[in-house]
Amino acid sequence: MALDWSVLLLSVVNVVAAVGLGLWAGARLPSQRGRINAAGQIAGVALMGLGFLASSSSPDPIWNQPPSWFAAVCLPCVVGLALALVLARSVGLSSPETVAVGIECCYQNTGLGLTIALSAFPGEAGKAAGVPLVYGIAEILCIGAFAVLSLLRGWTHSPKGENVCKALAGNYQPAAPEDDKAMALT
Repeated sequence: MALDWSVLLLSVVNVVAAVGLGLWAGARLPSQRGRINAAGQIAGVALMGLGFLASSSSPDPIWNQPPSWFAAVCLPCVVGLALALVLARSVGLSSPETVAVGIECCYQNTGLGLTIALSAFPGEAGKAAGVPLVYGIAEILCIGAFAVLSLLRGWTHSPKGENVCKALAGNYQPAAPEDDKAMALT
């Protein structure tokens, strides 16, 4: 099967433009960042649903893969998180900084992978969507478990004893000076 490079390039441009537009809108409308982030999350979940439907209708759906395939797809997520934590601690980052580095290194743009799989591999989209879909699920589980553990261990900026659901939904990051300036202008 030949790869359609123009479709691949269009998929990458589409995802980069969407992320860029979200960042631009967040910078121009700081009071709307929560809504902009929610819209991006909804789009990501919808894309994962589309990837699942494509894989489900494939002659080779993800649930027909052997356990070793799932392990190979999920292992980079777990190893990436562990390695990032070790490296962040070894350079002297604080606990909240280490948590942030770990999550950012573990979290990959599965939306880009799914977009490419669904558009650049006609006839094989369902099979191609399996890897970013399973990796995305592994990210959700791995990062979710790590975030809860970090909260319970007191490694984040959230107050000690904060309700886990409230802490995960809230924002306890110290404000950056440029955020204060932007908020004063709106």
